[in-house]
Amino acid sequence: MLESLNGIFMQGSPLLLFVLMFLNGLISIIPSEAVLFVGGVYSSANNNSFFYILFLVVFGNLLGTYILYLIGRAIGYKWLFKIKFVNKFLEEKTLDKMAKKFQREGAYWVGIFRCLPHVKSIISLPAGMIKMPHKFFLIYSFIGITFWALVWHLLGYYFGENFLKYDLYISLILVLFLAATLLVFGKMIKRYFEKM
Repeated sequence: MLESLNGIFMQGSPLLLFVLMFLNGLISIIPSEAVLFVGGVYSSANNNSFFYILFLVVFGNLLGTYILYLIGRAIGYKWLFKIKFVNKFLEEKTLDKMAKKFQREGAYWVGIFRCLPHVKSIISLPAGMIKMPHKFFLIYSFIGITFWALVWHLLGYYFGENFLKYDLYISLILVLFLAATLLVFGKMIKRYFEKM
């Protein structure tokens, strides 16, 4: 996958990175890790501005996630109780309580979830559904997206050309990093819901 993305970027424009990260933020179709890594390779190989490419990917992803947030804000969460399946497992007062807690403390979690694969885009919907204030959503999303993008972009920038030579070692480091991240965040999430 990385090789085919790299070929597309080398022939295309850096604006393609913006479009792919926008789509990742909105519907999460292409893994951001791959796009960001290849973007780093592209920056390194073509002597493009590191910060220009970083700006494009962060802004594209932030725009996509903000649109998803606005969709969540427009539909709210009360409609969930019209679904019989939801009513069997979740009481409305429980969800209201969770929504109020997430509204108070959720901006922090939005920033954290921006660094976790698979939930980084989806978190925009519940944040919008509970009507988290725009500024908190945008600030914490920006921080989380920038951190995530910077890590993967730097990896592509510095290790991209040598990736095939050292792919086993880099893959092992990335798997260990992901496992440690999931372990730490899993404990944080568990503590958060135990306090409810």
